[in-house]
Amino acid sequence: MGKYNPENQDAYLLKHNFFGATSYDELEQLEAVAFSIRASQLESKGFVWLHPLSIDTLKRLHYFLFQDAYPFAGKIRDVQLMKGQTRFCQVEFIESNLYELILQLQGESVWKSIEQASERLAYYKSELNMIHPFREGNGRTIRLVIREIARSQGYDWDFQKIDRHYYMKAMIQSVVDESLLRKLLNETLSKNLTSNG
Repeated sequence: MGKYNPENQDAYLLKHNFFGATSYDELEQLEAVAFSIRASQLESKGFVWLHPLSIDTLKRLHYFLFQDAYPFAGKIRDVQLMKGQTRFCQVEFIESNLYELILQLQGESVWKSIEQASERLAYYKSELNMIHPFREGNGRTIRLVIREIARSQGYDWDFQKIDRHYYMKAMIQSVVDESLLRKLLNETLSKNLTSNG
């Protein structure tokens, strides 16, 4: 279990999806449609059940979003993953690192400004990304989690406004430096005027 999966990630996803996709491009398109439908359903139902965040609610969220695409939806990954030069959390430490991060989140005091919210959200986003709890779909799952954490503190995060290339650069850089991610969050966060926070 502690070894890198010898099989290419794309090849694995092609073998293990519910669409019967025969190319990675086809899989991406079908997965995007399925994800959009499930995400829309969640938007209409709301995310109250996600709070307080726990490993179980995180798994439930991933399952709901990707249940139409992959048999591993909602399951913590059991293989090592790398993307480019980034090596994600070792399999055996995923749950303990998630637990520690969630404890930190539960201990947060009220964020007094967009600058403070940007700093804390950048921290949680980069940490969740490095833990990379799932085999696939981490980015989309974590974006929704971060948006809901922001809402729980009285802020709205409009990630639809973010330029994809800028966002990817910020996420890659956040492995060693969160400043670009903080800037991106600062530009796309606003105080929720209907919130009591």
